[in-house]
Amino acid sequence: MQNLNFWQVDAFTAKPFKGNPAAVFILDEPLEDKLMLNIAKEMNLSETAFLVLKPDSNPYLRWFTPMFEIDLCGHATLATAHVCFSEYFSSLNEITFDTKYAGPLKVVKNDDYMTMDFPSRPGKVIRFNDVPNLVDYHLLNFCNLTKYEYPNPNTIVGWTVWDNNQPNIIAQNFPVDFILGTFKLNDGSPNIENSVAFNLDQIDLLDMNNDLSRPWGPGTMYEIAIPLALYLGCTKIITVGWDLFGSSIDRYKDDKEALTQPHCYDNSSLIFKETDTAITKKEIIGTINSTESVYKWLQSKNVDLEIVDPNGNNPAYKKIKRIKTI
Repeated sequence: MQNLNFWQVDAFTAKPFKGNPAAVFILDEPLEDKLMLNIAKEMNLSETAFLVLKPDSNPYLRWFTPMFEIDLCGHATLATAHVCFSEYFSSLNEITFDTKYAGPLKVVKNDDYMTMDFPSRPGKVIRFNDVPNLVDYHLLNFCNLTKYEYPNPNTIVGWTVWDNNQPNIIAQNFPVDFILGTFKLNDGSPNIENSVAFNLDQIDLLDMNNDLSRPWGPGTMYEIAIPLALYLGCTKIITVGWDLFGSSIDRYKDDKEALTQPHCYDNSSLIFKETDTAITKKEIIGTINSTESVYKWLQSKNVDLEIVDPNGNNPAYKKIKRIKTI
């Protein structure tokens, strides 16, 4: 095994034991992903950076948390640049890192501080009825009774249900290739504390290869949609109607109150008006807080997550790409 050179750097400070710490490993050759993850666990910092020096191209930078690889980390990038300028490239005043997900990142040294431009991630704008054009698999739940037209006859259409009469309504009125039962959790159930949103250390169990004892929910996204997408080998997940209550959270009086929320799409397009599902504040806040970890976990599996967000007020993790509709 090669000897590894590493540094622990405190970013955003000039004082010891302050700022934001990151471990930085400078490598001559790439390491296996599993080894980098184990090293990050051993470092036990929020992020560990691994930089491979290349003689004929930009150095290649990746970042790992103790749980998974992430797509971008600002303070660990600045920490890596500090090590490069101090130990390897003292004659340079700027350096560009190539990365796996974030594209090229340039850091400029200005006397005793450094600056870095973060990559821009503009959202897309589509017509709402064009959503079926984006997908090979389209999974709907019974709250979205919209009769989409599928221009691609090979699009596989699935539905999730939680009531005995729902499969008959779907089969008689909508395109359908398969129907899955979903195990709905809400704050009225003692099991809400066992859901993925409240047990992020068990996020690797969010997989259909695991049995029914895995953490479930809250909601169709965590119960069926994400596990099914991974099981089918999808590389991109686009959510429509995963609204997370937008800016309406202040409607709640307390954590246990259950409120209903209309979806982001125009309800006039619905064939049937299904009773809105009631969601408690505790469930929705837990789900919102979990979206950063879920997004980064999907990124570690090379799966992109995008949200259709017509009004720009979806409170999910801000680095998740938004799609606007017209």
